[in-house]
Amino acid sequence: LRLPVDEEGVVVTARAFLPNGSASRPRSARFAKTSLRPATTIDAERLSGGMRYAYYEVEVSSVDELAGHQPAREGIAQAVSLQGFERDERFGLVLDGYIRAPADGVYTFYLTSDDGSKLTIGEETVVDHDGYHGASTKQGMIALQAGYHPITVRFFQGGGGRGLRLAVARGDRGKREEASGWLFHRR
Repeated sequence: LRLPVDEEGVVVTARAFLPNGSASRPRSARFAKTSLRPATTIDAERLSGGMRYAYYEVEVSSVDELAGHQPAREGIAQAVSLQGFERDERFGLVLDGYIRAPADGVYTFYLTSDDGSKLTIGEETVVDHDGYHGASTKQGMIALQAGYHPITVRFFQGGGGRGLRLAVARGDRGKREEASGWLFHRR
């Protein structure tokens, strides 16, 4: 199957059919032409492992509402996850730093959260998993040039269950791995 694809993209919808006529639900995906996001020029000697975090004790219904609030606590997180000191409900967490892409390529990011979360690389939202929901995973892809790229993960906890995790795979069939070894912050 050959499709003309440009920067605007094209939506492909498909279904599977069995010999008895039964069909799956239609599934859709958007395909767009992309180019490598250039790496940020940064002195790697000034970087350390992990990401800076800001923890907020606020009640919000979207990660975008965390902006403008004062953090209750700040520090360094070694992974995109809950840090263990958070209260049970109604809080937010923003993690900022750099992700190091080991080679030019397309990377798939898997953001698991309960409740809302959003992953941004540079100015591009790669995964938008915002709003109230149970534990689930959303994924997004981005083409990255080898090197360091600014990364931000925003998360909020409403009520009930909670969780946050980020995994990454290189290429379209790469093995998922925890992103913690790829994350850095400026000293």
